Amino acid sequence: SLRVNMQGTDEAALLARQFDSMLDSIALREAQLASFYSLDLVGLTITSPEKGWISINSCLCNMLEYTESQLQKMTWAELTHPDDLDADLEQFNKLLANESNGYSLEKRFISRTGKVIVTMLVVRCVRKDDGRVDYVIAMVQDISKQKADAIQIEQLAYFDPLTKLPNRRLLDDRLKQALVLSERSGHYGALLFLDLDNFKTLNDTLGHDIGDMLLQQVAKRLITIIREGDTVTRFGGDEFVIILGNLNHNPVIAAVETEAIVHKILGTINQPYTISGHTYS
Repeated sequence: SLRVNMQGTDEAALLARQFDSMLDSIALREAQLASFYSLDLVGLTITSPEKGWISINSCLCNMLEYTESQLQKMTWAELTHPDDLDADLEQFNKLLANESNGYSLEKRFISRTGKVIVTMLVVRCVRKDDGRVDYVIAMVQDISKQKADAIQIEQLAYFDPLTKLPNRRLLDDRLKQALVLSERSGHYGALLFLDLDNFKTLNDTLGHDIGDMLLQQVAKRLITIIREGDTVTRFGGDEFVIILGNLNHNPVIAAVETEAIVHKILGTINQPYTISGHTYS
């Protein structure tokens, strides 16, 4: 998703402030730009109002996996992820219409080999005496690693590391959403609690590794059997919680639907399990 306000790492924010300071200083602009341009810390480019590349530093060429001569035959729009293009064009057109002198947003580029690169883009323009855009200067900061780290942190916070299912914290959020949707639609929902019989005995006799693999297989079976829009979570230990939504608006029919789903779930998870070459039932 694209956000039109600067949101990124402290490093990206610092570079953006330096970038703005450099452009604000008319007397030193050319010297500062030349020095900043040669740094291999961030991608820098000068583009035309027609979106063509005029000049690209080596850092951006390496990032996009093109040579400068190759890039100059393309437009930056051609290298932008299709889902991010509209938001970028909207801000760029505001710049051309003299509604702004620049913008910052998170956007994805597609490299020559097809790699998706998440970047923080800072764009500023230089205008002619009549107000028209002469050229555009852009700073491109690769934040792919930071985004991946953020996703990993979110996974650790909201998902069970063993089964990859939502954990108790995310369950609370999903339950609130289900209640809101149920109230709006008038359809009933259901909350199912499920635990595994004799799980402690299995852990004590066969070991925690076997117990963990059993939990993983149970999680996979639950994921494959629940309906689209339902949620299955690991509540803790051998306990799972399943949120059923969009049941019938008639409570009697909704109860019958829930019972049918429960029988289907029990029939599936009660099938034998093969773990490390051994079958358990």
